[in-house]
Amino acid sequence: MKSTIEIEGPKASCRVKSRNKAEFIVKAHDNESDPMCFIHILKFDEKKKSRKALMGVTGTFSGAKKNDVDYVDYTAKKYGEKSYYLTTKNLQPGEYGIIVTNPNSLDEKQTVVNCFGVD
Repeated sequence: MKSTIEIEGPKASCRVKSRNKAEFIVKAHDNESDPMCFIHILKFDEKKKSRKALMGVTGTFSGAKKNDVDYVDYTAKKYGEKSYYLTTKNLQPGEYGIIVTNPNSLDEKQTVVNCFGVD
């Protein structure tokens, strides 16, 4: 079973120019956890009226696995008391999203996707 996310609209309103490095400040519950566990940057497949991305794959007998999902690599360091400073390298033109989940919560009430595009 595949889990996907679909965002309405073909392009994000927040745009950055293509360059060697993109930087983001991401607010979190705190910055005491490993950000790689709950902050994910993903690249969307672009459609005429929406953007779509694979979030996860679950096998009937094998359980959940994330290694089929194409997340964007980044480095992170603490920023202030409740944020992380993320750096990505060589983002290709396209549509992207940053998803932050709460690592201290067993159930997420909603998924927030911060979208941006690279021109």
